[in-house]
Amino acid sequence: MESIKTQFRGTRSLSKVSWKFLPISKINKPKKTEQFIIVDCSKLKNSLTEYGNEFMQTIYQHLIKESKTELNSLLQEFTDIIDELK
Repeated sequence: MESIKTQFRGTRSLSKVSWKFLPISKINKPKKTEQFIIVDCSKLKNSLTEYGNEFMQTIYQHLIKESKTELNSLLQEFTDIIDELK
């Protein structure tokens, strides 16, 4: 990184320091190419997607089981009421 001294040009006038700003294009000229790392997350994405799908299926199966139980008990109540009314 460039130090602050290379970014600003300072001149001293008596005991005060006055700074003149340089244009950014003159300050930040690239001196070397940057290296980047490419990370392949496809396996992680696939495993998380698979886990999420399995979890959703488990929740759906649980909801279906609970719904069947509730509906069967409601049906039983209706048949009991119909039998009483006869």
